[in-house]
Amino acid sequence: MILFNYQSLFNNAMLVLCYSFVTLCQAYENIALNKTAYQKNQYEKGNNTFDASNAVDGLKSDLRWSGGQCAVSATSKETATWWVDLGSINSIHHITIYYRTENQNEISDYRNSFLGFSLYVSNTTNRLQGTLCFKDDYFNRSTIPAVFNTTCQVHGQYVIYYNERLHGVSYPSDYNEYAENDLCEVEVYGCPIHESYFGNCLVSNTMTCQCSKCKPGFFGRRCEFECDVGHYGYNCNETCGHCIDPRQCSNVKGTCLSGCKAGYSGQTCKEDCIVSQYGYNCNETCGHCKDPIQCSAVTGTCLTRCNAGYVGRLCKEVCVFGYYGHGCIKECSKFCNRSRDCNPVSGFCNGGCRNGKKGGYCQEDRSLSGRTIEFYCFIGALGLSTIVIVVLIICIILKRRNNKHQERGHEQLRNTVDIPVAYHVGGACGEYIEFREGNTDNPYDRIQERSNVRYNK
Repeated sequence: MILFNYQSLFNNAMLVLCYSFVTLCQAYENIALNKTAYQKNQYEKGNNTFDASNAVDGLKSDLRWSGGQCAVSATSKETATWWVDLGSINSIHHITIYYRTENQNEISDYRNSFLGFSLYVSNTTNRLQGTLCFKDDYFNRSTIPAVFNTTCQVHGQYVIYYNERLHGVSYPSDYNEYAENDLCEVEVYGCPIHESYFGNCLVSNTMTCQCSKCKPGFFGRRCEFECDVGHYGYNCNETCGHCIDPRQCSNVKGTCLSGCKAGYSGQTCKEDCIVSQYGYNCNETCGHCKDPIQCSAVTGTCLTRCNAGYVGRLCKEVCVFGYYGHGCIKECSKFCNRSRDCNPVSGFCNGGCRNGKKGGYCQEDRSLSGRTIEFYCFIGALGLSTIVIVVLIICIILKRRNNKHQERGHEQLRNTVDIPVAYHVGGACGEYIEFREGNTDNPYDRIQERSNVRYNK
């Protein structure tokens, strides 16, 4: 026949339960610690040795009623009430109570007063407006533990301990005639649910006081830590860009609050400068590099040579007076209008050339070219043609004048002799014979007659 020691089994079970709660406590915090506490019917009211606050001071090394670490109620009372104000609505997981033991292994004669107690969680000091977390209906004088634990997963601001021995009500034989609390420590494990506690949490579990997803820039069980320097974003997985001061990289968005290092731009300083830009925040413009792509985004140095007309590391210096071209090694012409005053890029003389020289570089002599000769020949031919035409016009005019004089002379002659006369007419433009008639009808007869007379004589 096997005899069971029920007391031993119960004690072992409570040890396992207590161990489990201790393990759970590592995931929660005692949100009742040093909070405001109150008890009705305090023993020796005004004496801090028995004050209600002793039950939330974190001290439980001296569990005697006179040790100054317990909240002790007055004797011979029908009810015993004690509560703690958590300060705001909190997420509660479990509650642990350390009873008065007089520093003995067992509660002994004091346990009878604790039997039948209740625990409430409420948003007010009225227990009936809250939630009943535990009601002792099965402990007896032999089984009630010195350290009591109970799970109570509710939200609330006040945790209320209550016990009663009402007049006219029958109670079990183990119950004492009056109710007392005698609480040496009451620990309320959970976590606050107000904004300051989970303010950086996107997805929280107030039953475990943990955050499963933090806002960008934070990490930790409750997202209470900012990302380390040089990191930002969700779970701090992003790496900051090329900030001038890495400590000025926003842990939330990665923005470089102090600007970018030379060669980079953008809010996160991860973008390279565009072509022809360089320096801090890419605010500088590259010089006259032969290949703009080969301008260093950090220093602005032209990695290939400069364009014609410029020199220096940044290719921003114009050639000195009198030189031009790539590397500024070519000399300007001394035949420029102002000696060696030329364009530093092309080498062409500024203001033209001196006498006797021509061309962009003023290196050509001013000799007649083939086209110039053709031009002058054309002008000569045109002039010669003009002279010939003028001479012909003069000849025609003179001929007409001469004819008019001869006609006047013949007219006078006809008025003197009425015979036709043959005139030998000559001039600068040729000779011819012209007959004029007088008073006879046949001029030829008259001429013949005159000839005969001339010859007969």
